[in-house]
Amino acid sequence: MTAGEGPQDFTLLRLAELTDRLAEAEQQLAAHAEILDAVDGELPAGEDDGAAKGYRPKPAPRWWHLQGAEHEEAIAPLRAWVADIYRPLYGHLAALLPDCWEHHLLILATLDWLSETWCCLYLQPKRSAAALGSQAEWQTRYLPAAAEQMHRDATNCDHRGRP
Repeated sequence: MTAGEGPQDFTLLRLAELTDRLAEAEQQLAAHAEILDAVDGELPAGEDDGAAKGYRPKPAPRWWHLQGAEHEEAIAPLRAWVADIYRPLYGHLAALLPDCWEHHLLILATLDWLSETWCCLYLQPKRSAAALGSQAEWQTRYLPAAAEQMHRDATNCDHRGRP
């Protein structure tokens, strides 16, 4: 603070300086967002070339709220993914999935992120080195842990032995 400036003047100067720095940070963030969108295969906002951009994850179902037809509708894609992808491709890990999986909220939530992650990793028009590394990590780290978690969740459950 210089002679003749009061505390209020100093506060206003500091506030103006912080406002300028915030504007700079917002500009940098916008520039980084454009770069990330380009790397991710997206076009800048407002532009659409009509080309396939690859798979985009769906919102997560709220398993704890769903009932009746909504519950059945949310499970249908998981049934298809388990039957078409999970069981045929993942052998001994998929064998850990209990027949009663549809009755376990933890398993539904786990299969939801497993299937969505699988789609993001394997349904892209191109595969980068980073995507290849992500696929390796998914199969060697996340998938085995998730398979074990789902198996443990249903161990000794009341659904065993029931159709």
